[in-house]
Amino acid sequence: ESRYTGDVRLDLLKFKELQTGIKENGIDNVSETDLLEAVAAWNKIYEFCNQKTVTWIVEVLEKIEQKLSMRELTARECIAYRRVSRAYYLLQKHDKAILFLQMIFYNTRRFFSEQSPEMTDLHMQAGEIYLALKEYDKAKEALSKVVDYYVKNNNENSIWK
Repeated sequence: ESRYTGDVRLDLLKFKELQTGIKENGIDNVSETDLLEAVAAWNKIYEFCNQKTVTWIVEVLEKIEQKLSMRELTARECIAYRRVSRAYYLLQKHDKAILFLQMIFYNTRRFFSEQSPEMTDLHMQAGEIYLALKEYDKAKEALSKVVDYYVKNNNENSIWK
């Protein structure tokens, strides 16, 4: 069953627009921002893509990884690069997804406290990936931090109130 909730025609159109622009300019000649935007668009519509598109998005992810080359990220980049980890997760490349997420954790801790919404989102994503890797202890640890965040902050959206 599909988890998609948007307007697939609009999202596919946006993705195709981004993809065309990147192909026309050459993947080496576009900004990281444009590449990240394409990844974000793909993350929305991945379940509707054919193998050719999957192969292309892997090429984009590899280019982003190459451009990143383990430099220190800004706070904004930390949040944006979560999309790359998510894309690897959706491609079922869980090992790459978790490696990328660990690098983002390292950089994000420089800007946000452990009890911030940004770190909580990372723990939630890590828990999801660890579940896919069948590393249940690590998944439990990550997801426990998510529950703790909602309980401590008495978040109105919390289902654990």
